[in-house]
Amino acid sequence: MHARFPEAEQAELTDTFAGYGADPHTAATMAAAVSADPETALRFHTREELGVDHTDLPSPIVAGAASFAAFSIGAVLPLLPYLLGAPLLEVAMAITAGALVVGGMVVGRLTGRHLVRSGLRQLGLGGVAVLVTYASAG
Repeated sequence: MHARFPEAEQAELTDTFAGYGADPHTAATMAAAVSADPETALRFHTREELGVDHTDLPSPIVAGAASFAAFSIGAVLPLLPYLLGAPLLEVAMAITAGALVVGGMVVGRLTGRHLVRSGLRQLGLGGVAVLVTYASAG
């Protein structure tokens, strides 16, 4: 965004520095200094707006392993009734619905959003995925 809207991003930086207590002139000077280096501006915006610091990110191995584990668990959950000898679609759907709601609530907790709304949103998205899959199979 900085490359596309440099004036708007610099104005946003000025407001941020003013919010930290800098007078308008100092805030504008600081914003101009940060904006002069696109890499510094990107790091600052990412940290201030998203709360992400590139030095605090997990290693690619940890991120990949966590992603693998999450997708594996998500793939096995709907199959549990069948693997355990109870081939009932309703049970598989109930387990999947519960997992979607719990997963959505976990995301809500991590992002600071309303838990129930996040869980229901994830359930709705999962329902749309089921409908699309069902519709495309027939």
